[in-house]
Amino acid sequence: MAILAIQFPNEELKIYEGKWHAEKLENLKDDHFFITDFTKDKMYFFEKEKEIDVFTDENLSFNDDGSVFFVNGRYYLQGLEIFIDYFQENDIQKAIYSRIKEVERGKQPVFETLKALAATYSKEALVYLASDEKFGTWVGATPEVLVQGDEEKLYTMALAGTKAEESTD
Repeated sequence: MAILAIQFPNEELKIYEGKWHAEKLENLKDDHFFITDFTKDKMYFFEKEKEIDVFTDENLSFNDDGSVFFVNGRYYLQGLEIFIDYFQENDIQKAIYSRIKEVERGKQPVFETLKALAATYSKEALVYLASDEKFGTWVGATPEVLVQGDEEKLYTMALAGTKAEESTD
């Protein structure tokens, strides 16, 4: 079963069953939620079939293909130094270096984790869960709502690291 759960700031958590469809960027539908990897080689949009109230871990797909790896704090900081050097050498103005938090499965159902995130960040973040056998299950909260609006107006939030340059004069 493919699932999408999403909560925009100041809105209720909505959970849907449906299908994730692979698609190229130029063919993505305007009114669908979509996800991609960092290379944009794999892009998926979600087609809602029905809204549901709850799901269990058995409804989710967990992918352990080895493509995600974890490092300890020392290696993380070493990687950050390489990351910064590369971006400075190539005059790249903005980038995000992130981390993965590994949580042992089985201690708490994913649905409970999602509800806790939704409650904690109900006013200031986009909370999501995306699950499918194509890419596993991803749960998170991010303050960046890229674009939201209607036919008349669009709204956006500042993206990570977006800040006016400070004058050094």
